[in-house]
Amino acid sequence: MSWRITTNITRTPEIQVTLNGDTVTAHENESIAAVLLICDQLISQINRFGQPRAPLCNMGTCYECLVQVRYPGEENYSAVRSCLTPVAAGMDIKAGREIKPNVNVKPVAGES
Repeated sequence: MSWRITTNITRTPEIQVTLNGDTVTAHENESIAAVLLICDQLISQINRFGQPRAPLCNMGTCYECLVQVRYPGEENYSAVRSCLTPVAAGMDIKAGREIKPNVNVKPVAGES
């Protein structure tokens, strides 16, 4: 079952991204957090105590929604806040238990 609204709405074009090794369909400029929720990937990360974390504030202040992303053409993954980061075609996203430690947090455009 999809949680995506499909009636009486104009969507941006569909794109393909990889989420934990599976190809999923997203729409341009959707947040990664929205894609996680639509794909029933409710856990964004596991904290250092082994507890699952998920998007909480959805405005970028809590950092509970961190996921790892590798952008097309890049070699390494960056940790990003999924609620603030739009998906991009070809993006490779790791969430939940797929997250590996020690990845630097990538600032959102406009932040210093």
